[in-house]
Amino acid sequence: MRKDPDRDYATAAFRLWGKYGCPTPKESAMLMLTGEITEPELCDFEACAEVFDALEKMGRGYIIEAVRAVYLSDPEETLGRMEISRRVTSFALTLPADERTVYRYLKIAREMFIRAKSCQSQR
Repeated sequence: MRKDPDRDYATAAFRLWGKYGCPTPKESAMLMLTGEITEPELCDFEACAEVFDALEKMGRGYIIEAVRAVYLSDPEETLGRMEISRRVTSFALTLPADERTVYRYLKIAREMFIRAKSCQSQR
């Protein structure tokens, strides 16, 4: 499988955001003021929250659930070899969907994150 830096970056951002309890942008700003996170992490947190808000407004809560099940489950733990694959398989079994569909959901969330980050950098 090819290495995709955007995929790795978005995955790490979602996991770090989950480690802090998926804070809102306002809560994220407070975390930065207290020195718990850095400014780049603040931007990542804001992009993650923006993705979840947009997905919710579009009625795509199933994508949010996929991200929660795969990326936000035990975010403080280091991902072992094949861990994401195991989580995708497990989540797919709870839905009327196959693994490819779950991977597609995750890709949509990652791409939305990257777009949200690029919009932030243009501000």
